[in-house]
Amino acid sequence: MELKNQDISRPSAMGEKISSKGFTLIEIVFVIAILSILAAIASLHLAGHRKEAQDTVTKENLRQAYTAAQVYFAENPKGSALSLSSLRSYGFVQSENVGLTMEKDGYSDLLMTAVYLNPGSKTFAVDWKGNIYPVYPPSSPTNTGGSGSSSNGGGENGNPSGGDEGG
Repeated sequence: MELKNQDISRPSAMGEKISSKGFTLIEIVFVIAILSILAAIASLHLAGHRKEAQDTVTKENLRQAYTAAQVYFAENPKGSALSLSSLRSYGFVQSENVGLTMEKDGYSDLLMTAVYLNPGSKTFAVDWKGNIYPVYPPSSPTNTGGSGSSSNGGGENGNPSGGDEGG
């Protein structure tokens, strides 16, 4: 017996036959609710990855700035004070959404801070040894550079001795 293209039907409460070719409203609502919950979980998960990616970009900018500073100091042992423009002339390319500040610009007291320019982003610092670590409380870096007099990253505000990465 072949069942091709036959309409499957069931009796209703009044004895009439009702065709059941589609989904009921409750089935559709249930599927939409499950998909909404999964979308909410996925968006929360992706937001966490976005913060991690921004922190990675910030740390990488500091690592590159530190490398350019080491080249600068090797070629200019008694040269002028280090600035962002001199870092750029030694190959440093600053990311568009990262603010970098020169806190201290000497070879033996080098300190740079960087933050991804989004609200709530972490501020990181690199010291003269190449240690990269988070700074508490966050400083407010600018993109202009120059020598700063802030002491973020030393003593009670930072953690220069226990960096999470070395370079």
